[in-house]
Amino acid sequence: MKENYAYIDYLKLFFCICVIGIHAQIFYDFDNTFDYVLFHSVFRSAVPFFFVASTFFLGLKLKNKDLKDKNKIINKYLIRLIIPYIFWMVVSSFKVISMLEGSILTKIIKLIRVALFNPWSALWYIWALIIFLIIYKILINAFKDKFNINILVIISLVLYLIALICNNYYFLIENTFMNKIINTYMNIFITPRNGILISIFMVLGLKLSDIKDRFNNKNKLIISSIILFIILVIETLLIRNNSFLDDRSLYITFILFIPVLFILFTKFKSNKNTTLIRNLSTGLYFMHCPTLMLLKLFLVNEYILFISVIAIDTIILLVLYKINNKYINYVIK
Repeated sequence: MKENYAYIDYLKLFFCICVIGIHAQIFYDFDNTFDYVLFHSVFRSAVPFFFVASTFFLGLKLKNKDLKDKNKIINKYLIRLIIPYIFWMVVSSFKVISMLEGSILTKIIKLIRVALFNPWSALWYIWALIIFLIIYKILINAFKDKFNINILVIISLVLYLIALICNNYYFLIENTFMNKIINTYMNIFITPRNGILISIFMVLGLKLSDIKDRFNNKNKLIISSIILFIILVIETLLIRNNSFLDDRSLYITFILFIPVLFILFTKFKSNKNTTLIRNLSTGLYFMHCPTLMLLKLFLVNEYILFISVIAIDTIILLVLYKINNKYINYVIK
């Protein structure tokens, strides 16, 4: 019997709403400790969770498959990512182009640079996943499917340390020789949030798909999640007033908290069909940024903006799901 992961779908929808909250800038009063903690400990957990979930379910499909079948599965998944990625990039590009300065050629160069290294409209998550999967596909083929996932975990942990320095932990190297190296990297690549430096979450998703049955004590997982969340809150407060780069979204505690939280929610079972919930979380993620761009022309209050985006996009998505056109489904499911 196929395992049911209904509660993962519920949590994905919750985190999708958190992402909309980030971009609508609710709980954005960082002078208020409650807002700050909620934003950085809960809302910022969303994308790392998406990474773990995406590769976990991919890992389940890859399990016990030969190299040929693995390539087919990864290729199919890449296509399912690339099609909506290109579509929503084009849909939301008008706003980005209007913000760029310089000649037409300069704008084109800037646009290509942003598209390659830090895609707009919340699409950096999809782009990072695409890059990681391409690299993972190359690795398993180069090593004839004998590549040890544990080695990849170690490598990705080291890379995540670099990502942390380019993000929340910049203050550790701010007045050292590494300062110029990190600033040079950021000037070229814009962000550490890519499929290389934050690959740890994708690698952990693959790893968890292989060892998920080792975690059977739900109570221990609940206690561990609570303890790790408290540590995450403490971490956010400890580094609150220090120098940072990028968007202040990467934390050390995520490495443990996100996988433990994910595994915990796989242990809750439900017989309910949550396909609609799963589709809504995907559709809302893709649609919310273009909708936000439009509504910001009329709405100023961030809470009204937040609620309006969710309401409007949900109604549109429910109608489109009802129509069930296969071409439309490519970009909203």
